[in-house]
Amino acid sequence: MSLGARPGEGDVQLLGPSPAPLGRLHGSYRWHLALKGRQREAVAALARSLASAAGRDDARVVVDVDPFSML
Repeated sequence: MSLGARPGEGDVQLLGPSPAPLGRLHGSYRWHLALKGRQREAVAALARSLASAAGRDDARVVVDVDPFSML
């Protein structure tokens, strides 16, 4: 999936969602989404948008910039 206004410039790829390796922890289900893009601003804007869209009272969103591991 490619999201953005101009091809090659503001494109951000959304990888996932996929279940986390520990799919359920402390009674909560966990999912991974990965965003990939060339421009940090475009990736950050999409991350903010996704986090606000998931803003339910029972949902928690954690953004990890440059993750060392996806475990």
